[in-house]
Amino acid sequence: MNTERVLTLIYFILGVVMGILSNYLNLIFSLSAGVVLYIISFFITKMFVDRRKKFSWFVLNTLVTFVLIWFVTWIFVFNL
Repeated sequence: MNTERVLTLIYFILGVVMGILSNYLNLIFSLSAGVVLYIISFFITKMFVDRRKKFSWFVLNTLVTFVLIWFVTWIFVFNL
């Protein structure tokens, strides 16, 4: 599997998990927990990604996936 697919899958799963957890937390804590989870996972996955990849490439491929999936899952679970 190539790097883009693995990163997308990792941040998709993290976004779903954070979206479900955000439904049970208050707004400020869920937003701060999401940011902390992203930052921690960013540094962990950055160690396994090719060093030749630019920082902006890495952020755009991970942050957009994480935030979109997180908010879509949060809205979906909130409305159930």
